[in-house]
Amino acid sequence: MTTQPQTQPQHLQLTTPAEYEILRARLDRSRAWVDAYFAEHGGNSYPSDIVPPDQQATNEQRGAVEQYEFRHRIGDTGGAYFCYAQPQGIGFHWSRRYQQLRGGDLLTCWTGRELARVTWAGNPYRCPAIGGSSVRQNFRARGIDGRDWAGTYYTSSGDYCRMRPTKHQQATT
Repeated sequence: MTTQPQTQPQHLQLTTPAEYEILRARLDRSRAWVDAYFAEHGGNSYPSDIVPPDQQATNEQRGAVEQYEFRHRIGDTGGAYFCYAQPQGIGFHWSRRYQQLRGGDLLTCWTGRELARVTWAGNPYRCPAIGGSSVRQNFRARGIDGRDWAGTYYTSSGDYCRMRPTKHQQATT
């Protein structure tokens, strides 16, 4: 029995500002309808038999918009950016097994689209936290927007991390 090589799924790609504007407007209309429904009916969900006007935006569309906004720095205030790590390494720290970032690992938006790749990962360290301690790991990454990013991966708290652009950007080679 032969196995077929794994292929990466083809994602929706936004290449022009016009494509972005159309999808951004759809997401905004969808969000406005959901917010109005919740304000009128309460709660934080709606029955599956109710279909919002203009249909509910898909995660594929949300991911394409977020990736486009990251790449083109739309709405960028220079503050911290929330993303998810896809670490490939496993480490042991204080007799506990956890995932560990390594160079080349992906940092993604919540739909799994690439935002940056880790270029350097420091040693994990313990940090006092409410209810015990957490293990964290500093990293540097190169974003799809061409900027260098620095951040912290919260290894003991899930797969999320915070990053912000570095003050001194390296020249792209």
